[in-house]
Amino acid sequence: MTFEASSKNKSLEAERVGFEKKDGIRQNPERLEAIRMAVTSEIDEEMRRLHEGEPFHNEAHPRNVFVGANEILDIIERYCGVVNQEERLATEAAAKGHDLVINYSIETDPGALNFGQRLRHRGFGEFMPPGVRSRPEVAERDGVKKGNEELSWLRVQEIILRHDPAGEVYTPAAMEEIRTAIGVTYPDVQPFAVSEQYRTVRDPETGEVIELTDYLGKGREEKPSLFLFDQPLLKPESRFAAVAVAFGDLLYGGRCDAARFRSRGNEEYREVNSVISAIAEKDIEKIPPEWRRQLPAATIGEIAGGRQTLSSERKAAIARSAMNWISSQVGFLLGQKIRFESLLQNLYIINESRDPEGLRQELNEYYRNFDPNIVDATRRADYIRQQFGDLADSAAFISSADADRRFEKLLQEMGYPPVA
Repeated sequence: MTFEASSKNKSLEAERVGFEKKDGIRQNPERLEAIRMAVTSEIDEEMRRLHEGEPFHNEAHPRNVFVGANEILDIIERYCGVVNQEERLATEAAAKGHDLVINYSIETDPGALNFGQRLRHRGFGEFMPPGVRSRPEVAERDGVKKGNEELSWLRVQEIILRHDPAGEVYTPAAMEEIRTAIGVTYPDVQPFAVSEQYRTVRDPETGEVIELTDYLGKGREEKPSLFLFDQPLLKPESRFAAVAVAFGDLLYGGRCDAARFRSRGNEEYREVNSVISAIAEKDIEKIPPEWRRQLPAATIGEIAGGRQTLSSERKAAIARSAMNWISSQVGFLLGQKIRFESLLQNLYIINESRDPEGLRQELNEYYRNFDPNIVDATRRADYIRQQFGDLADSAAFISSADADRRFEKLLQEMGYPPVA
């Protein structure tokens, strides 16, 4: 199907030309730039103020998403025609503002498997936060009524309307693009059975074929499975800004190199595991006061004493947490590779471009690091298992003379600083 011959694409192109005709602000580019700068500067500053010091969702994250999204638009433009000003503006505002609001709870029940972890209140529209959908008592306790992605959109909308109340730059059509592009960053996590074709990966450097089954979970009928981080609001018919922001946000594992992927995974681990991070860095301020008050006294004592004073049982629990996270990175990467390949086949903007195969090839080249990063993730998981696997049992801290040294090394592997 060619770009010119597609009726769907003609309709899409007509809408985009309509954007151009309505964009009268082009006649005053200085005013356009002034409004754009006022909006994006406030978004940037609010992101910095609200999330400064966070290991992963700090002010660098939306910048990285914007860079990736903008590069995706450049690729798309070569195959689908000029990406107009409104689509560029929408992509920038959505990429920079999609994580402005990150509300979360911390599990304070020491008997829970996820004790000490953050539960982010994700959600957009019909996709409500997990607490609203499955744990209404948590939602009521924490006052969760709307998800972070929806609240982020509402905050971006508020900022834009303050600087551009007449819609001179951010027209109603552009605002709808921003709303949709922020919405697609909502991630839904579902178990996913891995088909035979994805149960191995070839090392691009050596040609070795690596069996992935041992790094995956078991689903129905004992079939290899993983937890797939999907973006359910990203549809085949999604427009340029939504596709660009969705790709820029969640598909980073195919774009960055292995060292950067390891680092980003470590950053998210330290952010999600609030109590472990507070203990490892001996910093009670990593726990917000409203959650600090709900922690058991023993946990407060662990944080005050730091990782050198932990019991063998607590050290083993932290070791299991770190090793499980590292192992899970194989499944995360594989899931995103599977999603990416599906999107390349199903997105209208690809199938109806001037050269669908050419566009797929260029996007494949841009996201060429899935296989190398999956290989590296398996190597790292093997190394961690060999070097630290026995630390999952508290007995190791009694029977092994170097268990404490290796526990310290494992924490540093996760990005925690050495003990001062």
